[in-house]
Amino acid sequence: MYLFKDSDSQVVYVGKAKNLRTRVRSYFTGHDTRAKIKHLVPVIHQVEVVVTQSEWQALLLEAELIRQFQPKFNTEAKDDKRPVVIGISKQPWPVVKLMRQSQVKPGWQIYGPYQSHTQMRSLLQRIRRLIPFSDHPARAGKPCLYHHLGWCDPCPNLALTWTGEKQQAAQAQYLQQIKYIRAILRGQSKQVIRAYRQLRDQASLTQDYRTADKYHRIQLQLDKWFNQPQDISQYLNSPLLQQQLRQFGLSSLLEILSHSEMINPPLALDRIEAYDIAHLAGQETAGAMVVFSQGWPEPASYRQFKIKKVKPGDDYAAMQQLLTRRAQHWQDWGKPDLMVIDGGRGQLSKAVQLAAIQQQQLSVIALAKQRETIWLPVGEAEFRPLSLPQSHPALQVIQHIRDEAHRFSRRYHHKLRHKQIFNP
Repeated sequence: MYLFKDSDSQVVYVGKAKNLRTRVRSYFTGHDTRAKIKHLVPVIHQVEVVVTQSEWQALLLEAELIRQFQPKFNTEAKDDKRPVVIGISKQPWPVVKLMRQSQVKPGWQIYGPYQSHTQMRSLLQRIRRLIPFSDHPARAGKPCLYHHLGWCDPCPNLALTWTGEKQQAAQAQYLQQIKYIRAILRGQSKQVIRAYRQLRDQASLTQDYRTADKYHRIQLQLDKWFNQPQDISQYLNSPLLQQQLRQFGLSSLLEILSHSEMINPPLALDRIEAYDIAHLAGQETAGAMVVFSQGWPEPASYRQFKIKKVKPGDDYAAMQQLLTRRAQHWQDWGKPDLMVIDGGRGQLSKAVQLAAIQQQQLSVIALAKQRETIWLPVGEAEFRPLSLPQSHPALQVIQHIRDEAHRFSRRYHHKLRHKQIFNP
């Protein structure tokens, strides 16, 4: 997030960008040709930056800042016709819809406004895949198309054909899901994550493991999207909150690993490297290395590896090749304080067996996707799991780095596939 302020320190424009440097520079180099820019630039005297942990939090914070400061040049967001809002009707079976502010009907609960229709539609669809809702009025009859996709469940149309306790139970479930969506839109996802964790535990106690696994996956995904802080007001009180959280997470991780039984615990976490393998049925296998310096990505140090001469689908051999090639560059690329392997015990075992890693006495751990379990080497051919709460700052740091390695490896894999298909 960036806030432009005038000579009186009044906020005149609020914006957001993934690449802040490129976006802010565009205002002063003439690349942004919108008419309002020529009037905005002369009054800019200060730029304040707020880093958020997710795109969703940036959207919520942008809407809150515009509502709070009413910036002179955020004309689209203040125009009653153009901004988009999320509306929830006050019906027995509430409808959730993305609409223009001019389309809002009396009695609807409104969240927003938001400036980007495309981004909000995408994010609302992601939420709907986890917490289903209806976007149509309830009419007894056949279920809608989205019900068959699992995005409208229970479907009000179908539920109205039921009677008695069955319909009442379906309506109670639906209203609870709407309650969760309202909480997320208010920036209070922590409450929702806690609720799904409790539902998971309750299902486990009754040995309904299929339902427990469903709730567990929802909780994990929400945790991933809406990592701390869950309340956007915290950003308003502390613009440097994200940097503080990241440093706290690094400190927590170092403390945990330093006092663990792992072999070669790290002495610092100034440079962390993560590695991932990507392929489709063993074809066009790609490897990737990402580097985080002081807890932040360092894209200039990222590396891609085209994996060659390994048995298709042999992830262990592919990871060993990646790490062996990485070890050939200790001198020119530098050595990491911590190596993070995307995988579980098996991948970690193959990694620590490499002579190049043993000789350097490097710190190596693995992060398994299924339960987000950290695996530590504690002896020769001996490994132990370390389970941390999903909200633990140390785990979130490792997850963030692992996810970046996964994204980077997938991107290279897709590039190799495209080349194979169109330039065989």
